[in-house]
Amino acid sequence: MDTIFLVITNILFFFEEASDWFFNKEIDELMRIFWVFLFLEIPRYFFTDIVVFIQALRQNYYFKYVAPRTLFKEPPTVSVIMSALNEELLIYDAIQSLIAQDYPQLEIIVIDDHSSDATPDICQEFSKKGQINYFRFNERQGKSAALNYGIKVSTGDFLMFIDTDTSFDRLAIFNIVQYFQDDEVGAVGGNFRIRNDDVNFLTRFVAIEYFLSMSMGWRFKGLMGIINCVPGWFGMYRRNVVESVGLFEPGPGNDSDITIRTRKLKQKIVFAPDAISLTDTPVEWHDWVKQRMRWSRNLVKNRLRRHRDVFNVRSENFTFSNFWAFFDNIFFLMVMPFAWVIYIVDLSMNYLDVMLLILFVNICLHLILRLAQFSIAVSLSERKSLPLKLMPYLFFYGFYMMFYKIVRVIAYVQELVFRASYQDSFAPEKIRKKMIRY
Repeated sequence: MDTIFLVITNILFFFEEASDWFFNKEIDELMRIFWVFLFLEIPRYFFTDIVVFIQALRQNYYFKYVAPRTLFKEPPTVSVIMSALNEELLIYDAIQSLIAQDYPQLEIIVIDDHSSDATPDICQEFSKKGQINYFRFNERQGKSAALNYGIKVSTGDFLMFIDTDTSFDRLAIFNIVQYFQDDEVGAVGGNFRIRNDDVNFLTRFVAIEYFLSMSMGWRFKGLMGIINCVPGWFGMYRRNVVESVGLFEPGPGNDSDITIRTRKLKQKIVFAPDAISLTDTPVEWHDWVKQRMRWSRNLVKNRLRRHRDVFNVRSENFTFSNFWAFFDNIFFLMVMPFAWVIYIVDLSMNYLDVMLLILFVNICLHLILRLAQFSIAVSLSERKSLPLKLMPYLFFYGFYMMFYKIVRVIAYVQELVFRASYQDSFAPEKIRKKMIRY
C-alpha cells in the first residue's frame, strides 16, 4: 500500500510540474513543440470523428427501417468460405456460429489445408449432417489456394471469407448483405470486436484499438470511399467481382490485394458497422509483434510495390479515389510513425532538458483526445456496456500505441530494404517460391 501511495504521489507531482511548464508557454512555442499532435493527429482522429458521428445518425434510419423490407423479398445466396489448418480448438464454435445465423440462403464451405489434428473429424461430423460442405487437401497448399478452391466449388451470388477464430452475431450476415442493394458496391467489410479482451493488458489494449478503429476509423474510410482492405476474417464480395479480379494470389496480404483489385474495377468498397463479429487477438507480446509486423510489411508490398500504378496519372487504374485511398494509408500508417521518430530526435536535439515533461504532456493530450474519441464511439455502439469496461485502460493506451509505432517502423524498414514479406512463414515454403515478386 505504501508503494502504491508513493507511485501515485510521484505521478501527481510530475503532473503538477508538467502543468506549470505547459501553461507558462506561449501559444506559438506550444505549436512548435507539439506539432505532430496539433497538425497531424487532431485533424485525423478528432475532426473526422465528428463527421462520422453526424453521418451515422443519418444512416441509421435507412438500414433499420427501409432496407430490411427490400431484402426479405428475395434473399440472395451467400457462400461462406473458410480455410482451416489445425483449428481443432476453434472451428467447432466458428461453424456453430454460422449455423445459428438468421439468414435463409446460406452455404457453408470449409477447405481443410491438410490439418494434422482433430479438425477433419470435427468438420466431417458437420458434413454428415448436411450442415457444411467439407473439402480436404492431400497436402498443404496455403490459405490462398484453399480460398480459391472454395470459390470454385461454391454456388452463392455473394462470397463471404472468414477465419476460423471468428464468430458472429445472429444478424451479422443479414446486416452485411443489405449493403449490396447498391449495385455499385463490390465488397463490404464487416465490423468486429475482440472476444478474449479480458485475458491481460495486451488484449485489453487491442480491444480498445479495434473498438476505436472499427467504430470511428473504418466508418470514416467507408464514408469517404477510401477502404483499401476488407479484412480476411469477415468480408463479403459479389461473386462476379471476385471472378473478374483473378482470385487470390499466393502468400500473405491477399485480403488487401483482392480489395485493391476490386477498387481498380471501380467498385465501391463499404463498411458495415452493424454486421458484428468476434475474433481473438494474440495474448502474448511476441505473437502480437509477429502479427503486426506481417501486416505492416504487407502495407509496403501491396501499396508501394504491387499496386503502385494507382499513383501514375497515365495508368488506367488511376482515379482520385484510389489515389486518396492509398495516400491515406501510406501517410497515416507509414509516414506518421516515421514522423514520431523524427519528433523524438527533434526533442532530444532542441528540448533535451525538458524532454520527459514534453513526452508526459503528449501522453496527457493524447489521453484527452482518446477520451473524446472513445465517448463518440460508445454513443454509436450497439453494446455500450462492453466498451465502457475498457475505459480505465485508456489511461495506459498511449504507451501501447507508442510501442506499436516502433514495431511499424521496424517492419517497414525490413520490407523496404530486405523484402521480408517473401520469407514470411505464413505461407508454406513451396508457396513462397511461387509468390510473384514486385
